[in-house]
Amino acid sequence: ERLPLRSQPSEELILQFSLQEGLRYTVGYTVRRGQGSVTVIGVQPSAALLLALHAHFGVSTVCRSLVGGVTSGFFRRGNEFYLLATNDGVEAKAAVFALDPAVVAGGAWQVENLLTGEHSPADLSNGRLTAILPRKDGIALRLYRR
Repeated sequence: ERLPLRSQPSEELILQFSLQEGLRYTVGYTVRRGQGSVTVIGVQPSAALLLALHAHFGVSTVCRSLVGGVTSGFFRRGNEFYLLATNDGVEAKAAVFALDPAVVAGGAWQVENLLTGEHSPADLSNGRLTAILPRKDGIALRLYRR
């Protein structure tokens, strides 16, 4: 047990001096909405936090960029998948996307760049897809089986 300090150097440090390792701190709240609820977490979002939340709640991240500054969206239509990605950086990037093998089976796929019409083969057996993104630009890809 930690006893409170009797003489603190300044009033502004009360919170800092009262922190203890192992205590629980409230960082958000939950509000009931209809038959469900919304939880608001009052912390700065980060990639690590979002991945931890997905893992905690058992939610798969179907597609995510392993390269910083690249944002992606992944959609399905029938047996085809669509990957939309933007590069917010000031330099071109070779973006690597991790794909969930439970959703996108490994093996041979065809990738069509919907902006240029270019088709190329891709081996997704390692659950990774690499694409070149120009600076401050984006791509739209269609993944399909032959």
